[in-house]
Amino acid sequence: MTARGDAWRLRAVTAVNRFRALDGGAEGAYAYASMAEACGRLYGWTHSYVTAYLAKVYALQNPDGGWGINRSYDAFADGSVNDEDTTYTVTLADHVGIPFLNGFQAGAVPRDRVQGIVDRLLAMPRVLVERGQCVAYSTRPVDCQPGYEVHNVSAGVAYFLHRANAAGFGGTGMHRLITDITIHQSNAYRTGDIWWPYIDDGPNQDPDHQSYSAQSMYPLEYWVGREAIYKLMTNSWPDDPLSPLAHMRLVSTPGGVGSWSRRYGSPITLWGELGDQWLPEADQFIANPPADVQTRLAQAALFCARNASVQ
Repeated sequence: MTARGDAWRLRAVTAVNRFRALDGGAEGAYAYASMAEACGRLYGWTHSYVTAYLAKVYALQNPDGGWGINRSYDAFADGSVNDEDTTYTVTLADHVGIPFLNGFQAGAVPRDRVQGIVDRLLAMPRVLVERGQCVAYSTRPVDCQPGYEVHNVSAGVAYFLHRANAAGFGGTGMHRLITDITIHQSNAYRTGDIWWPYIDDGPNQDPDHQSYSAQSMYPLEYWVGREAIYKLMTNSWPDDPLSPLAHMRLVSTPGGVGSWSRRYGSPITLWGELGDQWLPEADQFIANPPADVQTRLAQAALFCARNASVQ
């Protein structure tokens, strides 16, 4: 472990401890899946914390085999309220999918759990777009209308499927979907802003969601993802209380051409170096998370635990 890794590990442990002190057992799949991976990275994937958190996620599975937020929700503020058992694409691909995939690779999550997510993502409805494909926000028909294309959600699907395929998972139409999402996100990318809109051709998305888009596109269209990450890691948004999550998420981004330390080179990444300046910001976020405190602590724990492996 390096000094940089130790610094992020300390923050991950602090976030885990805060979450555990506040947890009343009624959080959602996002929080518990994040905690499972965070604790797996910190204490080992056979630790009792990991087993308990994975069991909580399994118990929250929807009747259709997916995951969501287990409460009613009007996703687009259009008056159509989704039922509490609605499956959401981002919950499948990112909130549960990536922790499950990482857990599988560590021997803690059964293979069929990950394959089930792959299958469900490939079967998710699509939103009609001009070029490529866009995966719908949820399984509900009302969320599949033209114009309801949420860019970070589709990019995250391609990212998860890319990583799952590299780990040995597959499914009919997987490669075509990854390709088509990449095409669609390339078209939506705003070169002047180095940014993506949140939905359709609307306003630019907030830094937190932008960081998910950038992370997702990094292995799919490297130079676009790299420039988006660089902008995020070299700027701050003090008026946006969730923007620290963008920095925390991206510190663990792998290196690559133009993405190694400018001073030392490989194996120290540019992103790990740029992350050093955001350690005080992470401290403040963990000490005083914004609304939805438990989920924010779980996110911080997860991202910081991933960052603990940086050089």
